[in-house]
Amino acid sequence: MHQIPIKMRALIFFYILYMFNAAYGQKLKPIAKFNIEVKEPSDIKYDKQRNSFWIVSDNGRLVECDLNGKKIRKAKFKGVDFEGVDIVGNYVVVVDETDRKVHFFDKKSLDLIKTIPLYYAGARNKGFESILYNDKTNEYYLFTEMDPTYLFVYDKNFSLINQIELTFSTDISSARWHNGDLWILSDEDHAIYVLDHDMKVKKKMVIPVINPEGITFADGKIYIVSDDLEKIYVFNENN
Repeated sequence: MHQIPIKMRALIFFYILYMFNAAYGQKLKPIAKFNIEVKEPSDIKYDKQRNSFWIVSDNGRLVECDLNGKKIRKAKFKGVDFEGVDIVGNYVVVVDETDRKVHFFDKKSLDLIKTIPLYYAGARNKGFESILYNDKTNEYYLFTEMDPTYLFVYDKNFSLINQIELTFSTDISSARWHNGDLWILSDEDHAIYVLDHDMKVKKKMVIPVINPEGITFADGKIYIVSDDLEKIYVFNENN
């Protein structure tokens, strides 16, 4: 009796999960996809000022890429397990899941400027999965991935303000503010959730992407980065 190859089994499992989730949300279809020159990408952020992408990876790298996924430059500092990235003023801010640290890189030089250690008692691979800055309140939002999923809110000095358990999705891979709403990407659910300011789900969109790890927005399009495939998938924001 022939066994199904591992990759084929993974694709079958993905298809079953995708079809199950598609029954409970709007389905999005990609309009384009392309490879990126970053191994094991884990999050992505569009930089309007530089018209480029900031991408972090599971091997602790911060890379700037052009809009075609070509590497422009890479930070010299190497962390352990970079999972989330955002832009705060002239800094690119990165969270390291394993080390429980937030790193601030100068956007112009890519030098490491400062590091903030944070405490979280979960397993090494279940720490902070995403970082998000709220420029209206000067607060940092950090999300744990799963088992359980928490939102930790810190002030500008990284003093803890609030801790909220989130139960609307199986996991959280990435988070972004966009058009006044909080957009959440779920790897396990293969879905995007749009939340209001009370953390209530307004909309769910299911995406045909294996291992979606990061989400960002540019020129009316949604960009999703896949870890396993090392690709960026592009969707129209208004379908």
